[in-house]
Amino acid sequence: MNKKSIFLIICIVASIFTKAQITSIEYPSGYLSEEKIYQILEKSRKNGIQEWEVQKQNEILHSQLKKQIEAIANGTYNNSFSQKTIQAPLQVMQACTNPGFETGDVTGWVLTQGSNSNNGAGATLPCPSCFTATGGVYEVTSLNGTSTAYNNPGNNVGGDASATCKCSSVDCGTNFSAGIDAFGNFPVVAPGPFGGAHSLLLNNSNCGNLMQRASQTFNVTASNNSFTYQYAGVLQDGGHSLSDSPYLDVHLTDALGSVIPCSQYSVAAANITGGSVVGWFVSPKDNSVFYKPWTTVTLDLSAYIGQFVTIDFDVSDCNAGGHFGYVYIDASCNVSQITSSNALCGGNSTTLSGPPGMASYSWAGPVIGNAQNLVTSTPGNYTLTTTSGTGCPAPDLYYNLTQGSATSPTVSIQVLKDTICSGSTTTLTATGASTYMWSNNASGNSITVSPTSNTTYSVTGTDAAGCTDTSISNMINVLANNVSIQATQDSVCPGAPDVLTASGASTYTWSGNAGSVTTNTAMVTSQINDTYTVVGVNSNGCVDSTTKTILIKNCATTGIYQSAIGSNQVSVYPNPANEMLYIECTYKNATLFISDILGNKIKQMGAESELTTVDISGLNNGIYFLSVKTTTNVITKRFIVQR
Repeated sequence: MNKKSIFLIICIVASIFTKAQITSIEYPSGYLSEEKIYQILEKSRKNGIQEWEVQKQNEILHSQLKKQIEAIANGTYNNSFSQKTIQAPLQVMQACTNPGFETGDVTGWVLTQGSNSNNGAGATLPCPSCFTATGGVYEVTSLNGTSTAYNNPGNNVGGDASATCKCSSVDCGTNFSAGIDAFGNFPVVAPGPFGGAHSLLLNNSNCGNLMQRASQTFNVTASNNSFTYQYAGVLQDGGHSLSDSPYLDVHLTDALGSVIPCSQYSVAAANITGGSVVGWFVSPKDNSVFYKPWTTVTLDLSAYIGQFVTIDFDVSDCNAGGHFGYVYIDASCNVSQITSSNALCGGNSTTLSGPPGMASYSWAGPVIGNAQNLVTSTPGNYTLTTTSGTGCPAPDLYYNLTQGSATSPTVSIQVLKDTICSGSTTTLTATGASTYMWSNNASGNSITVSPTSNTTYSVTGTDAAGCTDTSISNMINVLANNVSIQATQDSVCPGAPDVLTASGASTYTWSGNAGSVTTNTAMVTSQINDTYTVVGVNSNGCVDSTTKTILIKNCATTGIYQSAIGSNQVSVYPNPANEMLYIECTYKNATLFISDILGNKIKQMGAESELTTVDISGLNNGIYFLSVKTTTNVITKRFIVQR
């Protein structure tokens, strides 16, 4: 046998020995086993991941498993393959969806509930495995103090109706009224920049072994590598042991189902009574109830970018069924970064802000501090060291604060016309900056406005360096021109005269059946409903117009009405007249009336023959009306005196 064959046999034997040796190794906890891979793949399928993606995930996981086996065999597992460094495979998962319930519902969340009664024996608490049913009643509360209940499909388990709640001074089942929690007197919607208008209420102040969970699985990206949640809890202590008490638990898990370090917050009513939990207070309504007002916690997820994580909020009654627990939650997915309130301009200061909800802050740089916000007027490189809301270190954040303009811009506004008529427009033009934002939310250096009352406008201009200045315009005075028409009578008999009087302007022009009259009054007659228009111009040249409709009423029941048929039996001439007016009337024993445009009766006479002559030399120039009244009707004619 040659040396080459001997060497090959040695390698095969060594390989078999090595595999046997690896098989006999006792793997440490957190090890990525075949069983674990199977669980991950099944979870992916349940989450709707396509099969080709599941198979790709399978390849990646088995590649990791192979490397892990090799590391265990050569004794380097603890150094290079700790649980933290086993990365979950990339896969297509939903983005962070509706974390703060601002859609007014539970879109994006998975809601489950269960019972800890364990058929009367009582499960050991906390009990993650007790959440078995999809569905139940959950409430989304809002700022106006109302709530919407969501009864999700599934079995409504838990809530033993026979259990007796031990509430000494507040009715059980009443969590809040008018937007204020009944036990803690805190608002039911989270305050602050992430609070919004809604929050989710899990469980209630009834008792009976009920427990509820809200979960969301989402992809961590560079744009949401920080998860902030706010919670306010209420737990009732019944003197139970720690494993029997109502509890609240919050935790994040990675793709492998392992709890992310420093992400868990867990508290039971028995802990609070023992005084080992800070931030909880005795309810002023019931000394067996403890509450924690709204608390903000931020978790850094930058180490999990490209992976999916799951957030779980769990809350439970006691396992004896007589004491309750519930929690309000809100959340937000954000970028973990430092922000600046404004550019550093002209010796002014700016405020650098770290992520909210961290346990501690430490600023290093030209200016130092130990709060979330740092006020500084000094440019330079700043470093922010934080610990997460649960007390674990988070990655340092950096910000390069640069000096903007040496001086801030000077913005000014020019107004094209600062006195306009109502309904007219004027133009405002800003100068001195690069971009502009106006008080009416318009942008650009020039805007056209049409205010309805005296108004000023402001504009904030920003230069190329990000420095700003605000200017306020001169007052724009709006001149009102409200023309109106009053009638002597709003309804008249057919053919009867009526006087229209316009007001609100300096000059007037009538149109339509009123004729081309240019005074403020017009004498009109009509046989049908008619509408009259006047255009008025005030001393400032502002123009306005209005209309007036005069209705014709049925005068037949009075026995006296104007007859369009009989009007041709009366003639008045000349028209216009000067000294004398001639009236031809075929009606005998008729009475003749002459009235001015205001309806004042000037002359009255009888028509004793078919032709009546009337001296009008004493009448001033203007419009007059002749009314011929018989025993059955009235006929009106209009004539003009003009010299």
